[in-house]
Amino acid sequence: WYQRSVHGIFESNNPIAGRTNAMGCRVRSGRVNKDDDIVVRRGGQIVYKCKLYSLRNIKTPVQIIEKGCDCGIVLMTSQGQFIPEIGDIIQCYKYINIPHPLDWKPSGF
Repeated sequence: WYQRSVHGIFESNNPIAGRTNAMGCRVRSGRVNKDDDIVVRRGGQIVYKCKLYSLRNIKTPVQIIEKGCDCGIVLMTSQGQFIPEIGDIIQCYKYINIPHPLDWKPSGF
């Protein structure tokens, strides 16, 4: 899990996504990749799960943001309108499906 903290919320008008809330964040650990899955925590509880829609650094679209840098994040809101709050913790992760080979050969089948 890599963490970002929300420092500001801005209204964004995107021609594709429509009117959304962009979050101004600082990367506290790890890095953010545009393909990451997102969990938003508020008060230790998960309040929203989604994908990252937009990742920007100083209004420039980027693929990766490293630790210590500020960024703008817009989340995909397919589950209805999500209202972010200052102080929310955004955790990014990547789900990787790793096939596990059988290390034993069952007899009698």
